[in-house]
Amino acid sequence: MTANHPYRTPDEGTENWHVPLNENFEQLDTDVEIRDTADKRDSYEPKNGAKFLAIDTGATFVGDGNEWSRAPVQPHGHDKLRIPVKSSDPAEAAVGEIWYRGDQNAVKVQTTNGPAQLQVGSAESPDDGDGSDAEPDVSDAYTTIPFDSNDYTDAFTNLDSYGTRRIVDQTRSGSDLDRTALRVDLDQGDFWGTILKYDFTSEGHDEPEEIYARYHVYFPSGFEAGGTGGKLPGPAGPYGSTGQAGNAADGTNGWSARGAWRAADSSSDPRSVPIRPEYYVYHADMSGSYGDRPKWDVEFERDQWYQVDQHVKMNTPGQRDGVVEAWVDGEQVFDETYRFRNDGYDDIKIQKYWFTLTYGGSQTSPSDNSAYFSDLTLSPSPLL
Repeated sequence: MTANHPYRTPDEGTENWHVPLNENFEQLDTDVEIRDTADKRDSYEPKNGAKFLAIDTGATFVGDGNEWSRAPVQPHGHDKLRIPVKSSDPAEAAVGEIWYRGDQNAVKVQTTNGPAQLQVGSAESPDDGDGSDAEPDVSDAYTTIPFDSNDYTDAFTNLDSYGTRRIVDQTRSGSDLDRTALRVDLDQGDFWGTILKYDFTSEGHDEPEEIYARYHVYFPSGFEAGGTGGKLPGPAGPYGSTGQAGNAADGTNGWSARGAWRAADSSSDPRSVPIRPEYYVYHADMSGSYGDRPKWDVEFERDQWYQVDQHVKMNTPGQRDGVVEAWVDGEQVFDETYRFRNDGYDDIKIQKYWFTLTYGGSQTSPSDNSAYFSDLTLSPSPLL
């Protein structure tokens, strides 16, 4: 019946000619991939060996006779995967069509909402097991921003007009994610930086109770880390001005858990001293007007890229069980619990993600400084 599948063709005049045809139809359930949106998956029987492609997310599932299971990440290389190579996304691709973007080193699939990147492993650079530079599963991510063009501005809800941001050819040296980066300048005598905001409701999502975030950061040689340092990206539920600039949280008005940085040793040369990452947390049990700054158990050296993973989960209203965690290059460096909301304030959730680089507190940048970022992902699911 076909050269590649053992389908049976009934002989002319065969009495039970329908038997091989029925067997053929049965085999089609596993030979032919089902393609539909992810929310329709349970409408199909997960026959043993059946395959399902979610055309709106790019996720692949395999049936075992009882249920659909997410297919594991598959290694790929040009000698193993033969799909069309494109330098741009096809203008009129059919839903389910797959291609390889050579300029982005990305495998993409056309979904009902447009092109989406498929997550596949690298045969040349497998993950070493610690989570650093591992390709995350972003099939259900709220957003992924590679910072490879000025289109990154379209991904944020609010853009500031503070410092200077630009896409540059500062690539992540030594990484299999060899990309351009977003350079953020901190001018001498100024606080900013940048504060870009992703608002979940404005971007079409319900405000989540839990968020996973990943980005990569690089402080170049000579970055001057003086005084009280500054701010880095992180999630928040400010609902106005709470959780920033001395507007204390009290369990009824909002919260924040941005990242922060400062010199690891204030008595050392600020241009060479290691940089200590921290959280900057406004929470219901804070003791003053400004947020607490618990340090992470790690230090950043200059001229080196770091993968930062964050996890924040809202507390049970009234209880101190809200989760705040951080990992650097796959190693956990922070784990603490907080009370962000009181009883009766279930509607306080994760409102925004602030993509921030600033100097201060009270001190401005003592010289012209810059830092670099790449590959921001916000997801409801773990990325490690």
